Amino acid sequence: MPKKEIEIIRFKNSLKAVIEKKTNTENVHIGLIINVGSRNENKSIYGIAHLIEHLIFKGTNKHQARYILNRIDSIGGELNAYTTKEKTVIHASVNKKYFERALDLIAEIFQFASFPEAQILKEKEVVKDEIQSYNDNPYEQIYDDFEELLFSGHSLAHPILGNVKSLDKINRKQIVSFYKKHYNTYNAVVSILGPVNTEYTKEIIEQKFSADNFICKKVSSSQKKLAYQPFQKEIFKDTHQSHCIMGNHAYDIKSNHRLPFILLTNILGGPAMNNRLNMNIREKYGYTYAIEAQYSAYCDAGIFTVYFGVDKKYLQKTISLVKKELQYFKKNTLSKTMLTQAKDQLCGQISLANDNYVSTMLANGKSLMYFDKVITYQELFSKINSITPNQIYECAQTVFNEKKISTLIYN
Repeated sequence: MPKKEIEIIRFKNSLKAVIEKKTNTENVHIGLIINVGSRNENKSIYGIAHLIEHLIFKGTNKHQARYILNRIDSIGGELNAYTTKEKTVIHASVNKKYFERALDLIAEIFQFASFPEAQILKEKEVVKDEIQSYNDNPYEQIYDDFEELLFSGHSLAHPILGNVKSLDKINRKQIVSFYKKHYNTYNAVVSILGPVNTEYTKEIIEQKFSADNFICKKVSSSQKKLAYQPFQKEIFKDTHQSHCIMGNHAYDIKSNHRLPFILLTNILGGPAMNNRLNMNIREKYGYTYAIEAQYSAYCDAGIFTVYFGVDKKYLQKTISLVKKELQYFKKNTLSKTMLTQAKDQLCGQISLANDNYVSTMLANGKSLMYFDKVITYQELFSKINSITPNQIYECAQTVFNEKKISTLIYN
């Protein structure tokens, strides 16, 4: 019987791993997805999850920062990390002969980060500069401000970076406490893609993620229910353009409506140049250079947005045109031809993304984290192709309800 291309392993210490064997590459891609992000913070420590993501590279009980920063880069590999509202991700890509070196380093910074006081002070200043760079960019800042308003009172509301005031108050004791609570094998998934020996890889994962002092426990995550009140808000900004976001809360990641709404969002304002917002506003009138629709799904909530930057004199006209596009989907059911074309487009975009092995590796890990299984591209395409016009129509009735649409304008 042929071996599976994708294997899921569940270890005794509650760590889960997914290994996808690819023989048409010389490189191995490794990811560690940790089930912790900014939504796990309370008000007094906003920004701590992202700060820890920086600090795990700044020294361990075994090695100093210089060793960590040189260990992968010196052999031409890549080592990186990022923090989201719900996840922290560490990932590396190396030639296959350095696979064990990369896995060893990720396991070390995950289990043995030491958080030197001097590095904490220095890295706080780095993050503050990062915050200022966001504040200087209206496109970035307006998304954060919109989410704070839309998720007001909810754990998804505050920015991932935190703020200068909260960062100043965070101390080493709080950092270590947060790290010990959330950085454990119960709370993590290892994802590997490349020309690896699956049985050997299982052995070294178990070996390297087995620190005796590593407490493995499930973290309770009771979350406050989202109480959404639509809003219309305008903020003065000294910018040449007006920047506008319109949006609504949407479906969570396990909702049966998630895939139909992904398809609908892609038709409306996805990355392709033939999306309706681009064709009917930018191309037809020339009012805006950048216009897009986005949908993000979280474990218990979701957010839908339309963003555009526009000359101030065209602001209200563009808002009206966006509303007209939303109403189109509320009033019309997609024809069979339109729906088939939309499905082909989305599946094609996903297929191209599959050529990026880092993205595929991370998608495998996140799928295992959220759904306790890996949803293959073939399964995903099958689900997309089974979407009906009525499912699209139902999504539009709920999310594109004009009484529920909120608006934030930088003017």
